[in-house]
Amino acid sequence: QSQNTNIFSTSSSNTYSDNNRLINPYVSGVIGSSFNDSFKTLTKSAELKYIRSPKNPMRYNYQPQYGDYIQTTYDYLLGNGILIEDYHFKNFPIKYWIQASSPHTNGIIRESINEYARYFPMIETRNKFEADLTIEVGRIVSDDYRTMGRAGFDCSTLKGNVNLDPKIFDQTHLILAKLTVKHEIAHGLGLIKHSNSADDIMYAMQRIDYSSGLNQAKSLDTGKIKTAEQFAQFSIRDLNTLWILYNQWF
Repeated sequence: QSQNTNIFSTSSSNTYSDNNRLINPYVSGVIGSSFNDSFKTLTKSAELKYIRSPKNPMRYNYQPQYGDYIQTTYDYLLGNGILIEDYHFKNFPIKYWIQASSPHTNGIIRESINEYARYFPMIETRNKFEADLTIEVGRIVSDDYRTMGRAGFDCSTLKGNVNLDPKIFDQTHLILAKLTVKHEIAHGLGLIKHSNSADDIMYAMQRIDYSSGLNQAKSLDTGKIKTAEQFAQFSIRDLNTLWILYNQWF
């Protein structure tokens, strides 16, 4: 039996345009760009592509041979008049708050947070209102029954939010829960758009066949049989893309 899972996200953001500012030259895909008055003209400077900003908080070094998928986020923000350097957290460590739930549910969420904490300075707070990133479990209302989570980042308040449907934690297989939590947290960090590769956690729709056994499943997109941990593992492209997002500063 196969099950389709659509990992869906929405963004809540305050959009504006400022035609006099320049895009940081570290952005990939456009390889170093500057805006003209219409936000259209790009000038390329390939030698600047991988220079680390001194403010980049990630404990990771970009690996250019593997590429990234920042262009989809860049294009979306550009189309809405948002500069990419305004679409991520500015203060560190990132304070996160997790809604109290069952030990099983909170354990899966904390496992994902701990993976992000390998690369970002993060600290838990018990006060929801002082948190930069809030993670809640509640029924998702959507026209698409496959929607398992929603997340967004508000660049006016520099706050991220993640909402996870409780049904993902009730599955016999942990693949859906672990993959969805990891995916939605990335949206909450500002990575608003998706990858087109099923090997990345930010792939928009994972099609999974669970008939391979209790502790593993098959990706119908890649044909690979993987465990829950492998499905939810960061690809190098995931890390490269987050690195570029957090390399944007003025």
